[in-house]
Amino acid sequence: MAGKGGSGARTPASGGRVLATPEERARARRRKKASAAAEERRWRRAQQRQRSVLGVILLAVVAVVGFGLLLGIHTLGGAVLPHGTAAGIYTSKVAVIGVTDRTAPTQTDNDVLKSGDHQAGAVLTQGRCPASGWATLSAGTEVEVSCDIEVTDLGVVDNWADRQAEAARTGGELGALAGAGAQCISAVGPGAALAAARSDGTVADYLDVDSFVAGKYRTSCPVTLVDAGDRTDEIVAALAAQDDWTVIVTGVGGRAEAQQIYRTQTTLPGWFTAASTGRTGIVTLADLSHTLRTVIAGEQADTDPGALQVVENGGVPPDRLAEHVEQTNRLVAVPAGPIGILAALVGLGALVAVGLWWQGRRPGPESDPNTGAVRSAVTALAVLAATFPAGLLAAGAVGWWRTGGPEASLVGSVVIIWLVVAAVVGAAARLIASRQATGAGLLQHWLFPAAVVVTFALFLGDAALGGFLHRSSLLAPRPMTDFHGFGGAAMGVLLTSGLAALGLVTAPWWRALAERVARDDTGAAAEKKERRAPLPYALLWRPITAVAVTVGLVLGMVWASRPPTAVDVVGFAVAVAWCGVTGLLLRRSTRATR
Repeated sequence: MAGKGGSGARTPASGGRVLATPEERARARRRKKASAAAEERRWRRAQQRQRSVLGVILLAVVAVVGFGLLLGIHTLGGAVLPHGTAAGIYTSKVAVIGVTDRTAPTQTDNDVLKSGDHQAGAVLTQGRCPASGWATLSAGTEVEVSCDIEVTDLGVVDNWADRQAEAARTGGELGALAGAGAQCISAVGPGAALAAARSDGTVADYLDVDSFVAGKYRTSCPVTLVDAGDRTDEIVAALAAQDDWTVIVTGVGGRAEAQQIYRTQTTLPGWFTAASTGRTGIVTLADLSHTLRTVIAGEQADTDPGALQVVENGGVPPDRLAEHVEQTNRLVAVPAGPIGILAALVGLGALVAVGLWWQGRRPGPESDPNTGAVRSAVTALAVLAATFPAGLLAAGAVGWWRTGGPEASLVGSVVIIWLVVAAVVGAAARLIASRQATGAGLLQHWLFPAAVVVTFALFLGDAALGGFLHRSSLLAPRPMTDFHGFGGAAMGVLLTSGLAALGLVTAPWWRALAERVARDDTGAAAEKKERRAPLPYALLWRPITAVAVTVGLVLGMVWASRPPTAVDVVGFAVAVAWCGVTGLLLRRSTRATR
């Protein structure tokens, strides 16, 4: 029978096979292409899942190891750093006499300090008015209130509800000192009444200054707070001459950031210190409040970890106390001059680096010595830029505030230590390169890993030790005001360098995974995948990094024991951007020299 068919009919081939029509062959090709595309998509999803799982596992391992390192270094540092002894009070009566802007001992202070054993140091008042200092004694934490204080004849603080609201807005509760125990507090003068007031604004025993002096300094309570104004020295001399009084003279406010504090009647003469500052010779009014609470509660001073402590040294001469307070004020003040000079240096270096980099992009023979010089200069500037945060942190180890020219010393110490850190990075890269196979550009290849490791190790070690370098460096928004943990800028550098270090450690695994993927492809696709093989810094741009940064920031602020401020957030963003840009510049410049 004749077969039906047209132009699309199948044609029998020799041997009885039926050949496919062009349309069928086209459909087959499309099915095969769609099947290959589907397989490619499944393969990519599988690789993404593998990368995500591997990233989570590696981040978890590094987090555990990093936390272990923090605890280990923190424990080791606690074992070797000097410890203070509880500064207990053993007399039957205690007088806290507040002074304003007293950064050096008066003649009365000199006589008292020379007459017997004492403890002394600098107390931070942060340039606030005396009312805020007295309120801090009441709340046991740093608070700020209006500067006007009025007290009725019956010993009731006027506008008490307003003062409570002001303290609450800055994180404290007035009346906490008076409610700490069964012992009562006497107050002499309006500022003292604010500190001694109970939760309802009343004072258990209130006297004006004239009545206190006329009554031969007798009060009804074991703790007496004194705001004596012009008669301060007279009262200090009178009470210090009596053996049953422990006299504590402390700055409570004024323009000075730090003022003197000392106490009499002690068998442990030396420098004041406290757990809140970790600094010998520097304490806060909140630390003094904790000490007074132990007296009011009838407890030993060592029962409150926030109370004043002492590092014994046999006593502090008056002139050494004045020098120490002056140096502390230098450290606390924001050094605007050095910051401007360093910013100008960094800006000038950035302009030079951009100019050299642009010139290096211009076509030219590789053998041209000018091309090699430009690339070497760009690499050197990239190393300096990448090590700038580490140089700022390490400069906190230099006591620039103790010199006669603190601003010049600060700039000089930052620049010198910055160059030293950059030299250490270069030396580490050279050492590693010398142990590897020879090859062009091998030294430059190791500059980025060396910068990452040095920066991360320095910041991690300082974080574990409580930020000792950080709080004396320009990375702190205000040196000596945040004692524990890192601010936003330092935390940004720590997390960014830590993620880069994580990339260095995990690079072999990422590269092996990429190479396994590339083996299944050919041609341009394989070359593209090989070029995209994850390098150490590439981990910074992966989605899992956002989770790591968020978790790390939260953990860092928990370690710092304080919530982040707006300055912390801005500093964190600037630090991450700086590290990201300088790290990429360093990688690109060193890659170009290979």
